[in-house]
Amino acid sequence: MAAAARAAEALTSEDAGPPVQPQLVDQFIAAVNSGRRQQLQQRKVSLMQEYARAEGDVGSPEVQIALLTDKIRDMSSHFLTHRKDYHGMRGLQGMLNQRRKLLAYLRRDNFPRYAFVLHKLGLKDTYAKQARYDKYRVGSRLGAPAEALKRYGNQPVKQLSAQQKKQQQKQLLNQQQQQQKQQKQGTA
Repeated sequence: MAAAARAAEALTSEDAGPPVQPQLVDQFIAAVNSGRRQQLQQRKVSLMQEYARAEGDVGSPEVQIALLTDKIRDMSSHFLTHRKDYHGMRGLQGMLNQRRKLLAYLRRDNFPRYAFVLHKLGLKDTYAKQARYDKYRVGSRLGAPAEALKRYGNQPVKQLSAQQKKQQQKQLLNQQQQQQKQQKQGTA
Protein backbone atom coordinates (compact mmCIF):
# COMPACT_ATOMS: atom_id res chain seq x y z
CA MET A 1 0.00 0.00 0.00
CA ALA A 2 2.74 2.41 0.88
CA ALA A 3 4.49 1.77 -2.46
CA ALA A 4 1.30 2.54 -4.39
CA ALA A 5 0.83 5.79 -2.46
CA ARG A 6 4.44 6.81 -3.14
CA ALA A 7 4.01 6.00 -6.88
CA ALA A 8 0.80 8.07 -7.02
CA GLU A 9 2.56 11.01 -5.33
CA ALA A 10 5.47 10.75 -7.77
CA LEU A 11 3.08 10.74 -10.74
CA THR A 12 1.11 13.76 -9.55
CA SER A 13 4.20 15.80 -8.77
CA GLU A 14 5.90 14.92 -12.08
CA ASP A 15 2.79 15.25 -14.29
CA ALA A 16 1.72 18.58 -12.84
CA GLY A 17 3.91 20.44 -15.36
CA PRO A 18 3.01 23.93 -16.49
CA PRO A 19 -0.36 25.43 -15.52
CA VAL A 20 -3.37 24.95 -17.80
CA GLN A 21 -3.72 27.71 -20.39
CA PRO A 22 -7.41 28.46 -21.20
CA GLN A 23 -6.72 29.77 -24.72
CA LEU A 24 -5.02 26.47 -25.63
CA VAL A 25 -7.99 24.53 -24.27
CA ASP A 26 -10.38 26.66 -26.36
CA GLN A 27 -8.20 26.15 -29.41
CA PHE A 28 -8.19 22.39 -28.84
CA ILE A 29 -11.98 22.29 -28.51
CA ALA A 30 -12.54 24.71 -31.44
CA ALA A 31 -14.59 23.70 -34.47
CA VAL A 32 -11.52 23.67 -36.70
CA ASN A 33 -10.09 20.75 -34.78
CA SER A 34 -13.37 18.84 -34.54
CA GLY A 35 -14.50 16.15 -36.95
CA ARG A 36 -16.43 16.80 -40.14
CA ARG A 37 -19.73 15.59 -38.70
CA GLN A 38 -19.42 17.99 -35.75
CA GLN A 39 -18.50 20.87 -38.07
CA LEU A 40 -21.58 20.23 -40.22
CA GLN A 41 -23.78 20.03 -37.11
CA GLN A 42 -22.39 23.33 -35.78
CA ARG A 43 -22.94 25.02 -39.16
CA LYS A 44 -26.49 23.70 -39.24
CA VAL A 45 -27.26 25.04 -35.76
CA SER A 46 -25.79 28.46 -36.57
CA LEU A 47 -27.85 28.67 -39.79
CA MET A 48 -31.01 27.73 -37.89
CA GLN A 49 -30.36 30.47 -35.34
CA GLU A 50 -29.56 33.05 -38.01
CA TYR A 51 -32.64 32.52 -40.20
CA ALA A 52 -35.20 31.51 -37.55
CA ARG A 53 -38.33 33.64 -37.26
CA ALA A 54 -38.55 32.89 -33.53
CA GLU A 55 -36.58 31.04 -30.89
CA GLY A 56 -36.43 27.32 -31.70
CA ASP A 57 -37.78 27.73 -35.24
CA VAL A 58 -36.40 24.93 -37.40
CA GLY A 59 -39.10 24.49 -40.04
CA SER A 60 -39.81 27.91 -41.54
CA PRO A 61 -39.11 28.26 -45.27
CA GLU A 62 -36.20 30.62 -44.57
CA VAL A 63 -34.44 28.05 -42.39
CA GLN A 64 -35.11 25.23 -44.84
CA ILE A 65 -33.79 27.31 -47.76
CA ALA A 66 -30.64 28.24 -45.83
CA LEU A 67 -29.97 24.61 -44.88
CA LEU A 68 -30.58 23.37 -48.42
CA THR A 69 -28.28 26.07 -49.81
CA ASP A 70 -25.54 24.98 -47.43
CA LYS A 71 -25.96 21.34 -48.47
CA ILE A 72 -26.02 22.29 -52.16
CA ARG A 73 -22.78 24.25 -51.84
CA ASP A 74 -21.18 21.37 -49.95
CA MET A 75 -22.28 18.87 -52.61
CA SER A 76 -21.07 21.16 -55.41
CA SER A 77 -17.57 21.16 -53.94
CA HIS A 78 -17.83 17.35 -53.65
CA PHE A 79 -18.50 17.06 -57.40
CA LEU A 80 -15.31 18.92 -58.25
CA THR A 81 -13.34 15.85 -57.21
CA HIS A 82 -15.94 13.09 -57.73
CA ARG A 83 -17.22 13.77 -61.22
CA LYS A 84 -18.83 10.36 -61.75
CA ASP A 85 -20.90 10.30 -58.56
CA TYR A 86 -24.19 10.02 -60.44
CA HIS A 87 -26.19 8.92 -57.41
CA GLY A 88 -25.03 12.00 -55.54
CA MET A 89 -25.86 14.13 -58.57
CA ARG A 90 -29.44 12.89 -58.44
CA GLY A 91 -29.62 13.86 -54.77
CA LEU A 92 -28.29 17.30 -55.65
CA GLN A 93 -31.00 17.71 -58.30
CA GLY A 94 -33.62 16.83 -55.68
CA MET A 95 -32.22 19.43 -53.28
CA LEU A 96 -32.19 22.07 -56.02
CA ASN A 97 -35.82 21.33 -56.89
CA GLN A 98 -36.88 21.41 -53.24
CA ARG A 99 -35.15 24.76 -52.72
CA ARG A 100 -36.75 26.12 -55.90
CA LYS A 101 -40.22 25.17 -54.62
CA LEU A 102 -39.57 26.70 -51.20
CA LEU A 103 -38.27 29.92 -52.77
CA ALA A 104 -41.34 30.17 -55.00
CA TYR A 105 -43.59 29.68 -51.97
CA LEU A 106 -41.72 32.26 -49.91
CA ARG A 107 -41.85 34.74 -52.79
CA ARG A 108 -45.65 34.39 -52.97
CA ASP A 109 -46.17 34.39 -49.22
CA ASN A 110 -43.72 36.96 -47.81
CA PHE A 111 -41.80 38.97 -50.38
CA PRO A 112 -39.67 41.07 -47.95
CA ARG A 113 -38.37 37.91 -46.25
CA TYR A 114 -37.77 36.39 -49.69
CA ALA A 115 -35.65 39.37 -50.75
CA PHE A 116 -33.78 39.25 -47.41
CA VAL A 117 -33.00 35.53 -47.79
CA LEU A 118 -31.82 35.97 -51.38
CA HIS A 119 -29.56 38.86 -50.41
CA LYS A 120 -28.17 37.07 -47.36
CA LEU A 121 -27.48 33.81 -49.22
CA GLY A 122 -26.21 35.49 -52.38
CA LEU A 123 -28.82 33.90 -54.65
CA LYS A 124 -30.47 35.41 -57.73
CA ASP A 125 -34.18 35.89 -58.22
CA THR A 126 -35.30 33.56 -61.00
CA TYR A 127 -38.87 32.99 -59.84
CA ALA A 128 -40.65 36.15 -61.07
CA LYS A 129 -43.53 35.66 -63.45
CA GLN A 130 -42.63 37.21 -66.78
CA ALA A 131 -44.66 38.58 -69.64
CA ARG A 132 -44.15 36.38 -72.65
CA TYR A 133 -42.30 38.92 -74.76
CA ASP A 134 -41.01 41.23 -72.05
CA LYS A 135 -37.92 42.95 -73.37
CA TYR A 136 -36.75 44.33 -70.03
CA ARG A 137 -37.06 41.41 -67.70
CA VAL A 138 -37.04 42.07 -63.99
CA GLY A 139 -35.68 39.22 -61.88
CA SER A 140 -35.60 36.92 -64.85
CA ARG A 141 -33.68 33.74 -65.39
CA LEU A 142 -31.13 35.93 -67.14
CA GLY A 143 -29.72 36.75 -63.72
CA ALA A 144 -31.16 40.07 -62.55
CA PRO A 145 -30.81 40.30 -58.76
CA ALA A 146 -33.64 40.69 -56.26
CA GLU A 147 -32.82 44.40 -55.84
CA ALA A 148 -34.73 45.17 -59.03
CA LEU A 149 -37.74 43.36 -57.62
CA LYS A 150 -37.60 45.44 -54.44
CA ARG A 151 -37.90 48.52 -56.60
CA TYR A 152 -41.03 47.34 -58.39
CA GLY A 153 -42.56 45.07 -55.76
CA ASN A 154 -44.75 42.18 -56.81
CA GLN A 155 -46.39 44.16 -59.59
CA PRO A 156 -45.23 43.71 -63.18
CA VAL A 157 -43.50 46.67 -64.76
CA LYS A 158 -45.95 48.87 -66.67
CA GLN A 159 -45.26 49.38 -70.33
CA LEU A 160 -46.01 52.98 -71.31
CA SER A 161 -47.69 53.78 -74.59
CA ALA A 162 -46.01 56.11 -77.08
CA GLN A 163 -48.34 58.95 -76.11
CA GLN A 164 -47.55 58.54 -72.40
CA LYS A 165 -43.82 58.55 -73.16
CA LYS A 166 -44.18 61.82 -75.10
CA GLN A 167 -46.08 63.38 -72.20
CA GLN A 168 -43.36 62.35 -69.77
CA GLN A 169 -40.67 63.80 -72.04
CA LYS A 170 -42.58 67.10 -72.29
CA GLN A 171 -42.91 67.25 -68.51
CA LEU A 172 -39.18 66.63 -68.08
CA LEU A 173 -38.33 69.35 -70.62
CA ASN A 174 -40.63 71.83 -68.86
CA GLN A 175 -39.04 71.03 -65.51
CA GLN A 176 -35.53 71.49 -66.94
CA GLN A 177 -36.50 74.83 -68.52
CA GLN A 178 -37.97 76.05 -65.24
CA GLN A 179 -34.81 75.05 -63.38
CA GLN A 180 -32.66 76.92 -65.92
CA LYS A 181 -34.83 80.05 -65.54
CA GLN A 182 -34.52 79.86 -61.76
CA GLN A 183 -30.74 79.52 -62.02
CA LYS A 184 -30.53 82.55 -64.35
CA GLN A 185 -32.67 84.62 -61.98
CA GLY A 186 -30.54 83.53 -59.03
CA THR A 187 -27.28 84.61 -60.74
CA ALA A 188 -28.70 87.92 -62.03
